[in-house]
Amino acid sequence: MAELPFPPNPRAAADWLANLEKAGPKTRAHRVYQALKIINYKDLQDDTRLAVLESLRSGVFAISEILAVEFTALPSPLTESARNTAKLSAFLHHEIAAGYESLGNAHFPLAAQRALTSVGQLMLRVIQLGEPVSSTAWRRLFQHYRQGEKNGWLDTPIPDSLGIHEQSSVMDQIKCILAFVALTPMRDEAALLPSLLAFLEQHKDEISISDTPSPGGWIFDPHQPHGPHRAHRTPVDSTTLRYLALEIKDTAQLPGPVRIRWQHHFGRLSELVYQEERRVDELWCGWDCTLAELKQWQKTPINDTDWLSVPDFELILPDESGNMVESSINPDWHRPHRKVNALLKQCSNDSLAVLETGIDLIPGELLGLKLLNEAIIMAVVRWARPGAFGNKGQFGLDLLEGKITRVKVIVPGRGPNFAIHITPPSQAGILLLPQVRLKPGMTILVEENELTIARLMEWGNNFCAYLLAS
Repeated sequence: MAELPFPPNPRAAADWLANLEKAGPKTRAHRVYQALKIINYKDLQDDTRLAVLESLRSGVFAISEILAVEFTALPSPLTESARNTAKLSAFLHHEIAAGYESLGNAHFPLAAQRALTSVGQLMLRVIQLGEPVSSTAWRRLFQHYRQGEKNGWLDTPIPDSLGIHEQSSVMDQIKCILAFVALTPMRDEAALLPSLLAFLEQHKDEISISDTPSPGGWIFDPHQPHGPHRAHRTPVDSTTLRYLALEIKDTAQLPGPVRIRWQHHFGRLSELVYQEERRVDELWCGWDCTLAELKQWQKTPINDTDWLSVPDFELILPDESGNMVESSINPDWHRPHRKVNALLKQCSNDSLAVLETGIDLIPGELLGLKLLNEAIIMAVVRWARPGAFGNKGQFGLDLLEGKITRVKVIVPGRGPNFAIHITPPSQAGILLLPQVRLKPGMTILVEENELTIARLMEWGNNFCAYLLAS
């Protein structure tokens, strides 16, 4: 291992960092990255290590941000060179977090707060890169959570050396990271994601974590290496589960596209206009159910004689108020619901929609909608208002429209699997799979065609969605 390019003291580290301003961003990033690796390898006193890391910390954030601006302006999938730039931006935060994590208990919770700030930036870069957050990153975050909970310093305020905020605790960092990932930021433009994370940090007091369920919130287990997912209304009997809730009302600071998605994500309909309405005849709930129904549907393609068959929905009698009677099928999840006569309201030229139905749907789950004209739409449930209109509820959806096909997929190094291929008329295709980690730029075989993964769109409860390269 090479020696440090400066004496191991904070003044020398700061002077060395200042002299690097003359070099280009990538050269600076490589040199800082190598210096951090040496610091983490060398046998230094904890006080010395902490002081040097504190001197380099502002440089790590500045250089990482410069690199991120470069690669987020490029289309997905990134070239090998751009991908290396993105990885370097993330590895800077990985190394400085590791440095803080190597400090002894005497320097906690400051070291944990500093490490988590960079773990949050690491997750941000991974998501901007178009990949799912790894289980290693979640283990890292939850280790600090459990340690702080055990030793009673989760909420200890720590001064912010970067000057962004006056102070922040370990719990503040954990809340903001969990909320950021929970909001499925992969659907927003990569360049806008830092503003979302910064917004959450500014509103950290309006984000809460508790051991009691919160309607419309998320659930996570700090003993498991997985991110948060939408909580079911029925509480789960577990002492290790924690519940995340966001009560942020004022979103004016968010960029326009992010603000619109935020409003839709939380069911704030007053600022959204749904110009189109369509009738839904069937709902397929959950990944397994949707895949099975698609298999059956593809066996009976539409032909020119289908008009001879009278749809059953025309024979359903209206109730006393003139409304069509909903099916009395038991609303168990992961099963098809037929003749539901639900109403789908859409924003024009957008994926945002509201479904009105008596079926009880679960936020975060995949949904198949079969319209009266036999067209199929895939969607993800975002929020639920059961019983909003008596026997009907409102459910916010993100639509995935296009030609829907059940296909066989072969991923290099894995066996064949069944997936759902969506091909919109004028966009790149989308591939829905069971949870599987794929790298942007990877080529997979879909039936007889080789297709390239562009980036991750969503990591759901029991499925994932990848955007395909054009």
